[in-house]
Amino acid sequence: MLREGDFNTFGGVRELWDFLRRTNLRSANGANLATYPAWSPQKELDYVLLSPELALTGFEVPKVNFSDHLPLLAEIERR
Repeated sequence: MLREGDFNTFGGVRELWDFLRRTNLRSANGANLATYPAWSPQKELDYVLLSPELALTGFEVPKVNFSDHLPLLAEIERR
């Protein structure tokens, strides 16, 4: 059976370290800003991952309550 979901990481970025190392990806959220819950962010559960070919030119976690998670806005360009 195929299931869809958002694949939260409940342990934060620590949970991704081995994956990031093996894939040579990095998180756009270098400051590890919390995204959950939106009304009082305490955990980093959401990620934008970048390959070495991509450069991050802007990053923001807007304080809006459209969901139980805050959105991530990343400006990315090819190197």
